[in-house]
Amino acid sequence: MATSTLLADRSRIVPRAAARPLAGTAAVVLLVGATRWGSYIGVSSLYLTDALVAAAVVRMLLSPEREAPVRPGFRAGSSGLLVAFLVYVVLRMSLSSTWVLSQVWLRDGVPYLYAVLGLLSGLSIARATPASLERTMTWVWRALLFHLAWVSVVGLVGSATTWETARPFLGGGIFAFRPDVDTAIVGVTAGLLLRRFLLGQRRFQSGCGLLVAGVAVSHSATRAGFIAVLVCLLMGFGLAYAANHGKGIRRAGILVAVPLLLIIGVKALPSTTAGDRLLATVDAASATTQDAQSALGTAGARKKVWHGVISWTEETQSREIFGAGMGVDFLAESHTLLYLEGTTYQNVRSPHDYLIGSFARLGLVGVGLLLLLVLRLVQQIFRFRRRIAQDELLTFAALLTVALFVVASLGVVLEAPFGAVPFWWAAGILLALVRKPEEQAPAAEAVPDLRMGTWSPPPKR
Repeated sequence: MATSTLLADRSRIVPRAAARPLAGTAAVVLLVGATRWGSYIGVSSLYLTDALVAAAVVRMLLSPEREAPVRPGFRAGSSGLLVAFLVYVVLRMSLSSTWVLSQVWLRDGVPYLYAVLGLLSGLSIARATPASLERTMTWVWRALLFHLAWVSVVGLVGSATTWETARPFLGGGIFAFRPDVDTAIVGVTAGLLLRRFLLGQRRFQSGCGLLVAGVAVSHSATRAGFIAVLVCLLMGFGLAYAANHGKGIRRAGILVAVPLLLIIGVKALPSTTAGDRLLATVDAASATTQDAQSALGTAGARKKVWHGVISWTEETQSREIFGAGMGVDFLAESHTLLYLEGTTYQNVRSPHDYLIGSFARLGLVGVGLLLLLVLRLVQQIFRFRRRIAQDELLTFAALLTVALFVVASLGVVLEAPFGAVPFWWAAGILLALVRKPEEQAPAAEAVPDLRMGTWSPPPKR
């Protein structure tokens, strides 16, 4: 009897609706946990990802959550830059000539439209309850650990063709490893685990998780993914350091650990496939293995594609300013497709660089807005580093945004749902941050009035 009374009291204190995760979390959890093969769950033109995104939009439009009070430290409305980018994308899509409503038009344009998730996540976190934030992070951790588990198994035993074969409602099979994005997600997990370890939170479990993540990364051959892992680990160190503000002894311990881990990393780098390929890219003379030689060839091909796409886009003034739009196969038009397609890549529509591809599709206007958004995200992470460091959900958003953009700069990631959905959702959370009232400029101090020989109070604001 007492137990039922206690549960009833708790349900009145924290309503069930208040414990729902942030808007869009379901789609993010699906794609963080299952990445590329998770984006193919469904039937052609109707995938689970899009259904979850649509449900998030409906929830935000119909839920009373929109009327909840805004928490201190978050903006009440949406980011103006993000809104401007979305409006421009919609206009550019609508003016894409004969390609409008075609399948390739949707394929090229929808990944940019996923930026609407940034609006949803920003509005949602600004009005979220503590129970909602906790529920969100609980589901995020489940997705990250599930992802780490299956990626580790695939790395150890090899990817089974049986599992990768397309099936009904599983168009990409299951457990199909996509090196760049899967390695980047492992990097996000490692960054979060490192932060926990350095802060003394579940240190044994975090240490074991870091070892598993290290094994998983060692089997990956992607240079971009490897860079993303390094960046996430550095951010994990930096955020742990920022979270220990005022704790000199713990901060000193973190600083002592940095050079030791750097030495270990430098020694271990050449022994990994990704490290060997990365070193060969930096120093061609060190390319003595077959993997290193392949890395040089891939890097050379991409440079030719990037140069060709930029030159083609700049051929006409309208294309340079507003882009070619959606639906146009600019790789074929620029005669650079032959450098990318082969036995590994088929039906390629991206130059393996998100900004260059966006320049071709959206022109200087679109890529300018995109660059401003990226710079704003970097500014937000630096400006609010202490708040981000003390909040695991904000840390996850920062790591996810950076890791995905790193691999998108050297691959095809943000042009697909498995990259665009988590990226824009996390970006919206970071863009929602503003200074708290106590972080504003301090009020003017009292100053002496020399004429009266007394102290006068500061002017009222």
